[in-house]
Amino acid sequence: MKYNEVVRLVNEILAQYNEATVRQIYYRMVSPPYQYMANTVSMYTSFDKMLTKAREEGLVNWHRIADHTRSSISPAEPYQSVDSFMENLKYNLENWWQRYTIDMWEKQDYRLRILVEKDALSRIIADIALNYKVSVIPGRGYNSFTQLMGQAITLGDVDKTIFLYFGDFDPSGLDIDRSAYDRLSDYTDADFDIIRVALTEDDIANLPPNPTKILDRRSAAYVSKYGDRCWELDALPPDELRDRVRQSIEHYIDQEKWQADQERLTQEKSLIKDMISKLGKYS
Repeated sequence: MKYNEVVRLVNEILAQYNEATVRQIYYRMVSPPYQYMANTVSMYTSFDKMLTKAREEGLVNWHRIADHTRSSISPAEPYQSVDSFMENLKYNLENWWQRYTIDMWEKQDYRLRILVEKDALSRIIADIALNYKVSVIPGRGYNSFTQLMGQAITLGDVDKTIFLYFGDFDPSGLDIDRSAYDRLSDYTDADFDIIRVALTEDDIANLPPNPTKILDRRSAAYVSKYGDRCWELDALPPDELRDRVRQSIEHYIDQEKWQADQERLTQEKSLIKDMISKLGKYS
């Protein structure tokens, strides 16, 4: 690896994300169309050291490199003065109408939610999903009892819920959706289904493989079917991942009903904006 070339490629890849983890960037660099280096443990270690150096030297914007496992808990940002607080309050009031929303799924045949194995990818998925008022549930591997029970107790409120699942193609990643389905079935009698969106067998044909983790107790059954290679969701290009999220959501939308609700939302936002502007006349 050449340091200057690594810096160039990292910045090119970062331009495709709001933020990305070191692991995400690495998987993009070993995947098409880049395929800049081999996918090995030693290569990852060398790449990580180069990326650290590039951030220290200011050649890569360190703010764009995410580390979701080491976040801090901080107090609220202070105001400089009472005037600055009041200006902020005035701005929020005048623009509060933009926060108004309605239940866009109330008239649809289904409710949608997204399960994603990787927390690091949940933000990319949410960039699209939230535009459709769809919740994203990152598992960081298998979902916890608290996560699934929290989902289960709300499923009975609607006719049918579809969970769209995004995960690795490896022994655990292929089992997480199965596990979530079985456990949710134990917690609720509501009508739901879990649909695997990615990674699929079609996806892995053009993605770089990793060695299968032999210590995973599911590896024997996996290897007998797929061999000793596995694939990470992180290697899927972000634009392709966003398109997959968008398409999988729109597959379940009745567009005529959706458009009618969009028009209603626009009208009601306009009404609220007008009401807020009239409040200022009496202040």
